[in-house]
Amino acid sequence: FPVTIYESYRIKYMSPIDMTDSKFEDNSFDGCISTNTLEYIPYETILGIFRELRRIIVPGGLVSAIIDDSDHYSHTDRNISKLEFLRYTDQQYKRFNHSIHFQNRLRHSDFEKIFQLLGFKLVESKASNFAQPPEKLSPQFNANDKSIFATQGEFLLQVIK
Repeated sequence: FPVTIYESYRIKYMSPIDMTDSKFEDNSFDGCISTNTLEYIPYETILGIFRELRRIIVPGGLVSAIIDDSDHYSHTDRNISKLEFLRYTDQQYKRFNHSIHFQNRLRHSDFEKIFQLLGFKLVESKASNFAQPPEKLSPQFNANDKSIFATQGEFLLQVIK
């Protein structure tokens, strides 16, 4: 007889849901896993999501986040480098950053700052899959921070209350 994923693992699929205001009770979850999602979410919304996660995840609970930090247009066009989008200022990039395929261009160190700002403990933080920087780098990106050239970020965070 068929068994549901909820009956087997207590996983309940709920969509859509506003994770900036989930309505879940405080300390309802042991953790959260996010894989290749955060790069599609605007900065202010990420702040709201992680504030909410701190509220709904138990003290000591974990958040695992893997982030694809590459220029997603390079996935389908080999003429575009994995870090092409770092050439442009925010104003210039608005022309390419369509709302249907939005990408925030936050870099590894930006995510570290967000998580620390919101009171998460960085258990692990790894920038990897480094790519060749674009010939021209927008001045808003700090070339001295080599983590901006990573195309993947991995984080393990612990909720501290």
